[in-house]
Amino acid sequence: GPALHRRGYRLAGVEAPLRENLAAGMLWLLDWPRLARQGWRFLDPMCGSGTLPIEAAMIAADIAPGLLRRRWGFAAWKGHDAEVWHKLVDEARQRQAEGLRSLPPILGRDRDAEAIRAARENARRAGLEGHIGFERGDIGDIGHLSGPGLVAVNPPYGERLEQGHGLARLYGRLGRMLAELPGWHCGVITGEPGLLHRLRLRPQRQWSLYNGALPVRLVSCRVPYPQEAEAGSGAPLPAVDPSLATPFANRLRKNLRHLGKWARREGIDCWRAYDADIPEFALAVDRYQTEDDGLHLVVQEYRPPRTVDAELAEARLQAALGVLPEVFEVDPGQVHLKRRARQKGERQYERTDHTGRFHVVHEGPARLRVNFDDYLDTGLFLDHRITRGMLREQARDKHFLNLFCYTAAATVQAVLGGARESLSVDLSATYLDWAAENLRLNGIEPGKRHRLEQADCLQWLREAERAYRGGFDLVFLDPPTFSNSSRMQGVLDINRDHPQLIRQAMSLLAPEGLLVFSTNSRRFRMDKALQQAFTMKDITRATIPEDFRRNPKIHQCWTIRHRES
Repeated sequence: GPALHRRGYRLAGVEAPLRENLAAGMLWLLDWPRLARQGWRFLDPMCGSGTLPIEAAMIAADIAPGLLRRRWGFAAWKGHDAEVWHKLVDEARQRQAEGLRSLPPILGRDRDAEAIRAARENARRAGLEGHIGFERGDIGDIGHLSGPGLVAVNPPYGERLEQGHGLARLYGRLGRMLAELPGWHCGVITGEPGLLHRLRLRPQRQWSLYNGALPVRLVSCRVPYPQEAEAGSGAPLPAVDPSLATPFANRLRKNLRHLGKWARREGIDCWRAYDADIPEFALAVDRYQTEDDGLHLVVQEYRPPRTVDAELAEARLQAALGVLPEVFEVDPGQVHLKRRARQKGERQYERTDHTGRFHVVHEGPARLRVNFDDYLDTGLFLDHRITRGMLREQARDKHFLNLFCYTAAATVQAVLGGARESLSVDLSATYLDWAAENLRLNGIEPGKRHRLEQADCLQWLREAERAYRGGFDLVFLDPPTFSNSSRMQGVLDINRDHPQLIRQAMSLLAPEGLLVFSTNSRRFRMDKALQQAFTMKDITRATIPEDFRRNPKIHQCWTIRHRES
């Protein structure tokens, strides 16, 4: 028969549903069976297609989870006793009828009308029509609900796209909603545990779970009464012992004294302040000084190895996030967390959020747009600061080609350095739109002289030789380490494919031209045959900025020229 986690009611699911068995297990861990017997209310303020409210109702009404199934594999067993089985099913139906008569109030809310329609249909299929209240509404307009009660919620993850609100802001709004329900218990299941501190609640228990293949964290909390909050001096309740981050805070202050002086001397506004200096705090912390609203911090968490206890790693992360605003004297709302993992295919181009908030930063003479929440990266690779400056210095009166151009920060620098013409090629329309805004921000109108072209760079290079052979004086080639996007006509593995890529790009380079090749692959080894075919120079050490010296493998960089005949 079908998988046991499929109850049989969910035929109208919406995007990224919570598995039924995980929802039920979550409610058992939150002690919902006992709370339901005591008449506690239940609320899911982001119910989606209604899985949590439906499972809550089934548990409270003592409904057997497989009662809707029409076929069981064991029915074909030779030893199966159908009569005994039917008696058990009849008994389960009788318990369901009795349980529904004493069901506590159960409410599911969602701002998406289609989700509410799906939730109501799923409840009807589960035999719970009229027993669960589903209504459309935002978490900010719930109003007063008498208690006691349990809030169970599955907020969007980075892979579940939350339209119109940043995940960090959403967790903050959820925390404010919970503050209006004093005495209630709550359980939050999340794929973004780094945002839990925004709830401003003290976790009582935590569990590591899986929603399918996705690792998630379930946290249970209790909402304090106002007098309890006042006893805490009005400060947010700490999720972890803040002293856990003392070594991290001390290292940050040491780095700020050294690197801060260097950055001020060099006129650098955006730089890396910390890069996993202490193995126990596997984070990178980048500071961005913006034109519009001052300092922002971007925190990138490197996935801890399996040998590190996951709960301890999470506690260290939470403690680190807690000390950053104090050390940098920055508003906590301007600290942005990103979790790093290897990205493949379309996920390299997907949004992780939809805030739409861009900021302007300075790099030398250039003004560049960055986004701290919506994408895997901010739009500006800080480790290439020197490389972009070198391209600017080399660009006067040149025809410049930027392959895998991303947001075209290198193109902006080249044009500001006097490039006569430029062509920037990338597969992503999103990043090319971003590139166009970067150009305009610097008084450069995209068009005939400074063109942006959407194309798979692998295919473009195969076809470009006829049109552009020897046509560029300066080429920047900075491909991803790996890509298997469905929009590409092949799979790119830079360790394997760089000889062909470089040879094709060199066919477009003028006889006296310069190609700058860069890669972030830590396993990269330049092909020996290429070194024989062209004049190459490894300039990696010269292109790694002072703030990245602690991570000398952040990139490799080469200059490549044609050999003299």
